Amino acid sequence: VKYGMINNVNDASLYSSYFSCAYYFGQIICNYKFSILYEKYKIKIILFGTFTTIIFNIFFSFSQNFYLCLFIRFLYGLLNCNFCLIRIYISEISTQEEKTRNFSYMVSAWAIGAFIAPVICMSYDNDMKFPSLIPFFIASLITFLCLILNCIFLKEPIQEQKKVQDVGTVPEITSETNQVSKTQENNNNDNNALFVCVICVVMYLLFSSMETIYSEISYVLFVSNKYKYDNKHLDYIITINNFMGLITSFFLESIEMIMTKKNIFIVCVILIDIMLLCITLTNSFI
Repeated sequence: VKYGMINNVNDASLYSSYFSCAYYFGQIICNYKFSILYEKYKIKIILFGTFTTIIFNIFFSFSQNFYLCLFIRFLYGLLNCNFCLIRIYISEISTQEEKTRNFSYMVSAWAIGAFIAPVICMSYDNDMKFPSLIPFFIASLITFLCLILNCIFLKEPIQEQKKVQDVGTVPEITSETNQVSKTQENNNNDNNALFVCVICVVMYLLFSSMETIYSEISYVLFVSNKYKYDNKHLDYIITINNFMGLITSFFLESIEMIMTKKNIFIVCVILIDIMLLCITLTNSFI
C-alpha cells in the first residue's frame, strides 16, 4: 500500500506472497548448509543468524523501494537458520526424558512471541516517512537483547562420548551367524527410522502449506469491503489465535499423560480441519 502497488485489496495477498516466497527461498538454500556449519562452529552460527536479523530489520525499515524490500527479505531468509539450529541445540543439551518438556517450552515461547508481535505491529504509522520504523526498531532492540543473552549464557553443547573401559579380559568372539543377524536387524531399524522420518517431513510440509494458505487468505478476507475491518481487528484476531496456542502449549505435557502423542495429533488435525471450514463461513468480527 505504501508503495502504491496495490489498487485492489485482493492483490494484497499476492504481494504478501512475494515476500513469503523470497524469505522461504532463502531458507531452502541456507538451512541444510548452515546445519552442516553448525556441526563445526556450534553456537557461533546461531550468533551470526541473530546478528544478521538485526541488520536486515534495520535495512528493511529504511527501504523505500518494493524490490529492495523483497531483496532484503530474501537475504534475511538466506542468512538466518536459527529456527532450525535452536531445535538441534535443544536436542543436544536435553536428556531423552527432558526432550518433550523442553520442546514444549520452545513452542510456548514461540506462542508468547507471536502473541506480542501483533501488539508491536500496531505502532506502524502510515503518516511517517518510514512507517515501519518503530515496529522494526523494537524488533531490532529485542533481537539485540537476544544477542547479548546468547553471548552471556549460551554454552557449547557437550558431546556424549562412549567410555571404553579396559578390564583386561579377552573379547568375546561371536559367531558369524549372530553378526549377520545383528547387521540385518540394524539395517531394518535404520530403514524403518528413515521411513518414519520421511513421513514426518512430508506431514510438516503439508501442514506448513495449510498454515500459510490460512494466514494469506485471512488478510484478504478481513480487510475486504464486505467485512469493514481495520488493522487492529486483524491484529486482535491474530493475537487471540496465538494466545490460545500459548495456553495449549503450556498444558501439552499434562495432556500427554491422558492421551498418546499420536491421538493428540489426530484430534488436532480433525479440529483444525473443522476450524478451516468454519472460518470461510464467517461474516462477523465477533
